[in-house]
Amino acid sequence: MISLLRYSPLTKRALAEAAGCSTRDVELAIHQARLDGFPVISDSDGYRLSNDPIEVRACADRLMARLVNQAKTVRSLRRTARRMAAAQIELPWSVAA
Repeated sequence: MISLLRYSPLTKRALAEAAGCSTRDVELAIHQARLDGFPVISDSDGYRLSNDPIEVRACADRLMARLVNQAKTVRSLRRTARRMAAAQIELPWSVAA
């Protein structure tokens, strides 16, 4: 996957088409490349390699903000599940089993 990345952005779909794989496979490959130390950054234009530590830090900061928001969502859903279980709440859109 790294061989397909350039210094100009490519979308996940474009990378998947070029590599002949799924977009999920692209996500996994990008994840592994980052863990392996490759400076793969992403923004609304797609993925690309960077040689600028400021850009890499900015991408890390954006990912951290997403992580914080995801953690808030997880906490909220867990809290909701506890309330539902404790009160045995039947939601109006529940489907009878």
